[in-house]
Amino acid sequence: MKKFYKDKMTVNYIDLADENSSLDADKKYNIQGIPFVVLFNDKNEQVYTFVGYKDKKELTDILKKYGLIN
Repeated sequence: MKKFYKDKMTVNYIDLADENSSLDADKKYNIQGIPFVVLFNDKNEQVYTFVGYKDKKELTDILKKYGLIN
């Protein structure tokens, strides 16, 4: 998705196995499975989360629904 919407969003990832990470993202977001995706709006508010794979159409529909892309 990054290459399709690179001017409209930022895509980051966290390696939960990284022992040097001080983020504790697994606890903060109650991560139950991988991949685990958290979507934030431009105000850095969490708007949607999901676990597992989404194909391009499904992910695009979710991004549009939450106003993250046009």
